[in-house]
Amino acid sequence: MCIKCGTCCREFPFVRITTQDINRLIDFTHLPISQIANSDRQEKPGYFLQFKENGECIFLTSSNNNYYCSVYLARPSLCRSYPKEDIQFKVCNENIIKMARV
Repeated sequence: MCIKCGTCCREFPFVRITTQDINRLIDFTHLPISQIANSDRQEKPGYFLQFKENGECIFLTSSNNNYYCSVYLARPSLCRSYPKEDIQFKVCNENIIKMARV
């Protein structure tokens, strides 16, 4: 259950994205690839989603301390499946508990 804390989009800046993700984002945003993705420059070519200087996803927006994905309908596959790993579930559960106390 997403509580719009934005932690996943603020603290995990290295989001690996596929060419399908890139094409979907280009179609949705009309931005060039250079504003969406960075090459990982490894032997096997791949891409990471761009992020802001502060480490946040470039598509993260906020209003009244709630965070939103401005490309939700076109978000990358990794974002669609989040949380998937044990550590991700742990972070989400901890944030749910923190938000309930506020």
